[in-house]
Amino acid sequence: MLINTKLISNFKESRRQNPKQMTEIDHFSSADNICCQLICFGNTGPWQVLPEGEIIGILQKEQGQWTQVYLPEIEETLFREITLAIDRAGFNFLPKELLGRWPKQLREVIMQSDHEYLVVCKAEINFAAFSRIFSTYISGMLQDEWEICLKLFSHGFSMDKTVPAKK
Repeated sequence: MLINTKLISNFKESRRQNPKQMTEIDHFSSADNICCQLICFGNTGPWQVLPEGEIIGILQKEQGQWTQVYLPEIEETLFREITLAIDRAGFNFLPKELLGRWPKQLREVIMQSDHEYLVVCKAEINFAAFSRIFSTYISGMLQDEWEICLKLFSHGFSMDKTVPAKK
């Protein structure tokens, strides 16, 4: 397999720039009967595939196409399952959806895992009033069947509210 040095360099750079921002998805493969952790450092970095804590591959999506950029080939069925799982997890879907729905109220939405998001409000909003509205309408915006946890923070992080939500 040809190793794409540009993508490996981007992977290392994304880890350097955003070492604390990590997205993690748990994936259970029915075809191979294994459980993998899928980990991405930064917002656009490649995904590490780790069954039992060992990296078996690094995957990157560029221009709508998934490729393996490093380490041994992942079996084709597992590769398709994993990339579909990442796409279905709504990576960047929910943050964009929330920011589009409440552009005047929200400053940032960060996906921490497939079931946990950090939501930071803008300075000029009434946090208590917005948190009630947010809690009421968030379930209608979800696509997945599992419960997620949204941690809503005021602009200065002086107030927060945990909002569990399920479709």
